Amino acid sequence: MTKSILRKSEDSDGISFTAEFEFSYAVGGVEYRCTEHTHGRPLNDAEAAEKGLVTRFPVGSSVYVHVDPGNPSVGVLDTGFPYFWNAIRRGCAALMVVGVTLVLYGS
Repeated sequence: MTKSILRKSEDSDGISFTAEFEFSYAVGGVEYRCTEHTHGRPLNDAEAAEKGLVTRFPVGSSVYVHVDPGNPSVGVLDTGFPYFWNAIRRGCAALMVVGVTLVLYGS
C-alpha cells in the first residue's frame, strides 16, 4: 500500500468520510497502480466504516490484489459484496425464516 488515508469532506448535506487508497502490483512483469478498494463501495460513508478500511490496509503493508484475468490493469483489494448488500441479504434471510416458521406453525 502506498496510500491509505481517511478523507473528510463537508458540504450542505453534512460531513462525510471516504477512505482513499493507492497500491501497486505486477502481472507478467508489468507494474500497475490502482486506487480501487472494491467495485461498489458501501452506501454509507460512516466514519467508523471508512476508518476500518484504512486500518485494514495501512501504508507499507503487502496486500492481496484481485486482478481481472482479461484485463490485468483492473485490480481491486476486495471483491466481496459491500456491507450494505450483506445487510440486505441477511435481512431477507431472516424474513424468510420468520415466514416459513409462520406457515409451518401458524396454521
